[in-house]
Amino acid sequence: FPNYVHAVLDLSPFRSQQMRVIFEYDDGDSYGWWIGLDNIKVTGSGVANDICVNAQPLFTGAVCQPANNTTALFDGPVPTCIDKPVAGLWYTWQADFSGLAKVSSGATFNDVVNVFTGDCANPQALLCENHDEHGFTGEGAYFLAQNGVTYYIRICGKVGGFGVSRGDVCVKLEQVATPP
Repeated sequence: FPNYVHAVLDLSPFRSQQMRVIFEYDDGDSYGWWIGLDNIKVTGSGVANDICVNAQPLFTGAVCQPANNTTALFDGPVPTCIDKPVAGLWYTWQADFSGLAKVSSGATFNDVVNVFTGDCANPQALLCENHDEHGFTGEGAYFLAQNGVTYYIRICGKVGGFGVSRGDVCVKLEQVATPP
């Protein structure tokens, strides 16, 4: 085998939850050539928390968590406040207080914030927020939290609105005294 080939293929445009990689060789039935595949390695990089079961933890009052939804999938129920969601990032937070909680996205795109109770198999919508219709400042979503309850938070993009639907976010959660 004097013709070793090291190939790197970017499969990002084809990413989906049902993605499979298949190798096919066809010499056109004219030469009877054959091929050997060995040491195949498929790796990935990018968003890990675009599926609910991989939700990243948030902590009250912590510095915002930077992320990017450029290659993210969309997982979970369609938001109740928009009709064309894309590229969701999931977070989880166990409330350590009872009172008013604020989720800030700091997104550079037209984002939607969803808050759910329940679990990933059966999320119950609590909040859908999309006030920043143009995607310039990110969302500030407020909800009443109950100490000890686990909340799932999804930040996704909106397709078909003003601005882009993918980009950078910096998510944080804090306790606040009053709504805006």
